Amino acid sequence: CDRYYAYHDSVGRFMLGLCQPLMCRLIGTTVKPSYTYFIEYVPGSELTPHTDRTQCEFVVSIQLSLSPCGNQWPIYVCAQPRMPYRGDQPLPAPELWRKVALKEGGAVVFKGREKVHWREPLPEGWQSAHLL
Repeated sequence: CDRYYAYHDSVGRFMLGLCQPLMCRLIGTTVKPSYTYFIEYVPGSELTPHTDRTQCEFVVSIQLSLSPCGNQWPIYVCAQPRMPYRGDQPLPAPELWRKVALKEGGAVVFKGREKVHWREPLPEGWQSAHLL
C-alpha cells in the first residue's frame, strides 16, 4: 500500500465547514462542500498526473506534516486548463508546470477538474495532508 486514507472523516468535515466561507470569498462564487480526504503517503508513494472527478471542482490541499522535518514533497500543477486528463496522454510542456512546495500548515487551492496535477515518488519519510 502506498498510502493510507480516510474519506469524509470528522476532522475533515469540521475543516471543510471552516474553509467554505473563505473559499466563497476567494473565488467569488458560492461553492458546495462535497468531500474530504485525510491522506498519509509513505515512501515510494506517487500521485500520477490526472484531473479530478466532477465533485472536485476546487481542491484545497493542506499540508499537515512531513517527515523528515524540513523535507519537501512538491505538487506540480499545470497552468493551462486541460479537461479531462488520462494518464496515457503526454504531460503538458514543462514551461506550463507550477511547482508548489508547501510547509507544514501551508495550503494550495486550484481547479482540480481543469488543472492536471501530480507528485513525483516520495523518496523517504511520510507526508500527511487533508484534501477538501
